[in-house]
Amino acid sequence: MAGQNRVRQQERKSRKKSSDKHIENRIEEQSNKPIIAKTANQKALLRSFDNNIISLATGDAGTGKSYLSARWAAQQVRLGNYKKIVITRPYVTMGKSSGLWPGSIQEKYTPLLLPLLTNIADQLGSTYEYCLAKGVIDIQPLEAIRGMSFEETILIVDEFQKTTPEEVRSVVTRIGEDTKLLLTGDKKQSDIRGKSGIVYLQEIVEKYGIGDVGIVTFTHDDIVRSGIVKEFVIAFDKEGGA
Repeated sequence: MAGQNRVRQQERKSRKKSSDKHIENRIEEQSNKPIIAKTANQKALLRSFDNNIISLATGDAGTGKSYLSARWAAQQVRLGNYKKIVITRPYVTMGKSSGLWPGSIQEKYTPLLLPLLTNIADQLGSTYEYCLAKGVIDIQPLEAIRGMSFEETILIVDEFQKTTPEEVRSVVTRIGEDTKLLLTGDKKQSDIRGKSGIVYLQEIVEKYGIGDVGIVTFTHDDIVRSGIVKEFVIAFDKEGGA
């Protein structure tokens, strides 16, 4: 009986390795679309992705923070450097929790993460749906991250300004071997009371001199979405709103 169990375990491992290799081959078939940085800060963010374990991109809307994070993550998975992309964000919408809304996790979070998913899909091409089905692209609620540990994974947390200091602690302590943590947000658009996760993380990194953390702050000059977006962002800043 014990021998039969060992044989079954070996068969399962063999099937899993074969499945993983099939996924890698399917991803590798896609063309490697270049990621073009349009500003100095965008170039700095891409360098941070390459050289740091944690990268925080903060600043004005329309500067390409989420765009670059999604594209770079998809490219790295396509190249076989990482096995998985996990994407999440705080579910803070008009003060309501995700638990109050019907549907599965993907149904709740997909609309909120659509900008990231759209860019990941465009970078991966026809293998996107396959990767989504196989869990290579994994959508998770932020509260679920607390109990996980990640290895050979790129974890993207969008709208990071809506995290609390407690949530920051939960996220940054999930980093396992060969894992990258990409954080994006604009502290001017925080919908929570108290200190924003962006501010808290920056304070901790500076106070304790924590290495392997890259922080890139985007400004009006980095807005590439459109001219009118830039005009509105500048106007809102002058008005004291965000």
